[in-house]
Amino acid sequence: MPALLAPDYWATWLGETGASANDLKNMLKPYPHSGMTFWPVTRRVGNVRNDSPDLFAPLSEKSEPLSPRGINGAGTDDRNRPAG
Repeated sequence: MPALLAPDYWATWLGETGASANDLKNMLKPYPHSGMTFWPVTRRVGNVRNDSPDLFAPLSEKSEPLSPRGINGAGTDDRNRPAG
């Protein structure tokens, strides 16, 4: 799981300011849910071959509009591929 840090911790975490190992460890706490926003996204997010800004766009409630060949006809849309 990636570490989610508040902006106040970024400089210290990246080594721009001094910190002890204990200070860094203390930054690794659950990030408050009130600071995050969630929405459903396309299943294409789970395929590393897909690399497009529209992957972060919220899905409509009715359907997931995708071409049969994926983005730009690259054939990376695996939504209809059998699992396994």
